[in-house]
Amino acid sequence: MASFENANHTWSNISSIGENGTNWVNPNLPEYDLGILEIPLAIVYGLVLYLCLCLHTFTPEKFVQPLLLYVICLFMIGLSSTVKSLKSRFFCIGVSVAAAVEIIRQLEAHSFLYSAKDSVIKIIAIQQMGSVVMILWEGFSCLKANSKLLPKTDPPITAPLGVHRGPINRANFAARNTASCYWDNLTPRRQWWFKTLATVLLIWAVDNTKQHLWRTRSKVVWDDMKVNQTVYFRRLLRNQVTLRETAIRAYFAFETVWGAYSWYTRLHYSCALFFVGLGIDEPEEWPPSFGDIRQAWNIRRFWSKYYDRLVYRTITGYSEMTMVCIGMGQRPYSDRKRWLLNGFIFLYSALY
Repeated sequence: MASFENANHTWSNISSIGENGTNWVNPNLPEYDLGILEIPLAIVYGLVLYLCLCLHTFTPEKFVQPLLLYVICLFMIGLSSTVKSLKSRFFCIGVSVAAAVEIIRQLEAHSFLYSAKDSVIKIIAIQQMGSVVMILWEGFSCLKANSKLLPKTDPPITAPLGVHRGPINRANFAARNTASCYWDNLTPRRQWWFKTLATVLLIWAVDNTKQHLWRTRSKVVWDDMKVNQTVYFRRLLRNQVTLRETAIRAYFAFETVWGAYSWYTRLHYSCALFFVGLGIDEPEEWPPSFGDIRQAWNIRRFWSKYYDRLVYRTITGYSEMTMVCIGMGQRPYSDRKRWLLNGFIFLYSALY
């Protein structure tokens, strides 16, 4: 038990190194400049991109240049987070965005698995959009010192972006009852890590089981997707729709939602497990990619509360920046200003 408590205490000290290397638990530990981690992180990100592409191609030399450009993107984003001059930040982010545009242009010219290409392009685009909002725009920057000092009950201005790094409630293991279960003895970080890992494994198991049952039991043929079957409800009133056709339509409708949820959630949480497990990021920095499906009881709430959460924080940040630029001030907004903000959010989501 003593060794277990010592190990947990050591992990708590390591994981307590917050932004700018400040240690909030043990002041005797040295302070670290986490900006220097951007170089190895860029290499790690690049290797992930490289492996993702090479899994579906036999000519990996085509992706050497996009890989190097992505390393430059990550390095410039890390450099922009360490400089104080706004002009220097503009230069660094400008180089990063230009390199990202060139990466997307080159990837579009190559032919490999569509889901992998689409995911890589969206990851790069969302990352660049987030870097512009969080680093260049002072009012929304996650690097501002006052946002770190705000209590957890008072959300900072970065709340729409989902980047607020609130303090983690680390348990005092010395005061715990020795008879408590193993789960209660884990730190909140470890509890989050195991829950996220269980979520990834559960989604993987459900997805593979679904695909196996579909391949072995459905026996779908091309005759099930004829042109004259495009219309559904009018044919349903005429008793021209079979139960098999309805089941196939229901499956594809479900797959449209489940496919995106399964793919992006596994990809998102896999990266979260890696960086939170190393102590580089906090669990609060990796919110879910999708919202709660239980809140989507109509079409509007399906898109606003569940599906569009993937880019909602970044798009909301751009919309609030636009509101400030046209003289509407900062939030909270009410009445007509709120409707105008929703209009900008809808516009930017359509452009994206």
